[in-house]
Amino acid sequence: MGSKSRICVVKETWIEVSGFKGDRIFYRKSLLACGGTSWHEVALEYPAEAQSMNGFVDRVAKGVELDQDKGCAPAVATNKGPSNDREQPPAAGNSNPSQNGGPELQP
Repeated sequence: MGSKSRICVVKETWIEVSGFKGDRIFYRKSLLACGGTSWHEVALEYPAEAQSMNGFVDRVAKGVELDQDKGCAPAVATNKGPSNDREQPPAAGNSNPSQNGGPELQP
């Protein structure tokens, strides 16, 4: 049993397809998410006689759009140098940490 697309919408960051698969309706929507690093998608299939599902499908499609960047992995931290004064490296030519705000080392 093949499927027949009834509607196919393709935009720069998402694709939406719906149609019939035998006596069933299918709906698929995929959005580029998480700053372009992954896809979020929804896929539904239900009996063609269940036209009352159309409102639910619309809400699910809108929900995946609204949550486009939820559930993304945390951003990878980059080392752009010390984040505060206590992490500052010693000034050039000064090797005594106590003079740079660090603890004084005892021999």
